[in-house]
Amino acid sequence: MTLPTGAAPRHASAPSGLPTADEAVAHTLLNCLLREVSGPEHQSAVADGRLLVRLPRCGVLLRVALRRTSLLGAHRFTGPVTELREGAWTEIGWRRLADRAHAELSLRTGAPNEEFLEQVAASHRGVRAALAAGPRPAAAGRHRTYLASE
Repeated sequence: MTLPTGAAPRHASAPSGLPTADEAVAHTLLNCLLREVSGPEHQSAVADGRLLVRLPRCGVLLRVALRRTSLLGAHRFTGPVTELREGAWTEIGWRRLADRAHAELSLRTGAPNEEFLEQVAASHRGVRAALAAGPRPAAAGRHRTYLASE
């Protein structure tokens, strides 16, 4: 599969070096799409330090910068997710990405999951609250390790 590349997306993380709640949820959704759809269907590629993910049923192409690549597909992302629209890469938020994931998964299975979008929104609220609260002093190292793995 030949996928286009382009200018590097900008990156805005939480001050602590952790991803923002928006990025964490978006990156989790990308992992879902990569694991459930694009990876098994050979609709993903790594090019120029970025992961390109095609959603074949929706006709959407997504891109995100890679912090670390993995031969097994367990890549680590950095920064926002972009979508190719009218020949230009446009940053999309986690809600639009959730809508895209929901549409692609519904088309793939033939059965929409009516709870999916609310579950993603609840996850976002939980991640945002956890990041705002910060780690407890005794568990700070474990929290950073876990968040980095997510």
